[in-house]
Amino acid sequence: MTIRPATNKGNRETTFYVMGDSGREYIIHHKRNLVSHRRVWTCNCPDFTERRQFNGTFCKHIVEVQVDQAKQALLNAAVATQASAVATPSGTKQMLDSIISFLNNAPYEESRQLWDVLTALRGPDDNNTSLKSITTARIRGVLGLRPNGAAGAVVDDGVPIHNDASGYDMFYKLKETVDNTVSYHFAKHYAYAVATLRALGYIK
Repeated sequence: MTIRPATNKGNRETTFYVMGDSGREYIIHHKRNLVSHRRVWTCNCPDFTERRQFNGTFCKHIVEVQVDQAKQALLNAAVATQASAVATPSGTKQMLDSIISFLNNAPYEESRQLWDVLTALRGPDDNNTSLKSITTARIRGVLGLRPNGAAGAVVDDGVPIHNDASGYDMFYKLKETVDNTVSYHFAKHYAYAVATLRALGYIK
């Protein structure tokens, strides 16, 4: 499937055009409901109009747009992280505004995914360099940050370890690998970040 650039960008509605596998182009709207003021997704494909809109699920065309938007937000976050020291304040502010807008307006699942990845990019709550080298440094690597780039971030090009674990499983595996100082708070964010990057294709 291919996605045409969005039109009608605004506070109330954004429109996307997705070419389906059948060769037909569908129209996806991401708009603010006039009554609830919550942003909702709609698609004019039969799967959504005849079935999914009634049970609160999304068709594959909406999911394709959501994944594309999440990837773009992650790329923007990565660029912001490695922005050069001479970046203008207006450029930095523009990037931050873009990230904040996504976190505030995207569906909960997408904004949660971005938040987890940003937390993993930052690293552990303490200065545990052993833990950081096998988690945060590798998250930066799979996102494409350059080793010793302009941001001075430590980057490892290896695939994140334990990329099949989640929640408490990740917590205990990290404790076994590093030491008992690993916090559940960071392990949980890291597990969710790895799961997100796998779903988006950054980790195979």
